[in-house]
Amino acid sequence: VHYPDLPDILLEHVFPTSFELSMSEEKEEIIRSISGMYSKASHGRSRPYQDDSESKERKATDAIREAARKLLNDSYEQLLREAITATADDKQRLDNKVLNEEL
Repeated sequence: VHYPDLPDILLEHVFPTSFELSMSEEKEEIIRSISGMYSKASHGRSRPYQDDSESKERKATDAIREAARKLLNDSYEQLLREAITATADDKQRLDNKVLNEEL
């Protein structure tokens, strides 16, 4: 799962295709609400999630950026390609299941 795709990818693909779960609107809203909170906050100190990727990237030195590119770029791109393929395959399986149930 590609982090920026959360929570939609869970609700639209992972839950219905991998776990065959259907969510009520109420449960979807709970998931959306929870996923909008910062997960690393201390107990009782929850706060809304704010993406800090750009801030962290600005702090990285050129040497760190280059090392990350050399060491991680190929595997990251492969994971993204596989996520796209899996999502498309899951969508097709879900569409086929719905079609079969309608027949």
